[in-house]
Amino acid sequence: MRSRGFLILLICVGCAFLTQAAPSPDLENSDERFAINEMHGKVSPDWKLKGWLNSRALKLPELKGRIVVLDFWATWCAECVRAIPKLNALQNKYASKGVVIVGVCATDGSERIAEVVKSRGITYPVAIDSDGITNQRYKANSSPDYYIIDRDGKLRWGDFANRHLEKAIQILLAEEKRE
Repeated sequence: MRSRGFLILLICVGCAFLTQAAPSPDLENSDERFAINEMHGKVSPDWKLKGWLNSRALKLPELKGRIVVLDFWATWCAECVRAIPKLNALQNKYASKGVVIVGVCATDGSERIAEVVKSRGITYPVAIDSDGITNQRYKANSSPDYYIIDRDGKLRWGDFANRHLEKAIQILLAEEKRE
């Protein structure tokens, strides 16, 4: 009897090991977690952005085939401003591999976007969220908030741990190599 119980336990542990979920960044807990999770794996919502800097106006459908990182940020957000050098470095490191970082600036404080882009040396494309519509569509509710769209134009992960941004990029880049 004991050996049968042990065997069943061993089989369960083995099955759990073999069926581990694909690697992913840690997801943040928020009031919108369930709604964001429902969007994962589906075609990414379109954005409504204006006042583009460092780029012509980008359209989401034309970025299909690339990995798109959305950085929901605000000019008044100290943590967002501290993240700028890291985002610049990630854009420089991964641009040649098809990664595009797009800064989605909150409407509140957006009158300072040009000043912040210049003074902080932002090199990636940034634009202002038109009336907060893009934040609403993605359920982004904090700053900074990172969302990543895969090469097929599907939202892979939304509102994940900021410290896992590069990990999320690397996971999606590794997928290309396996296919």
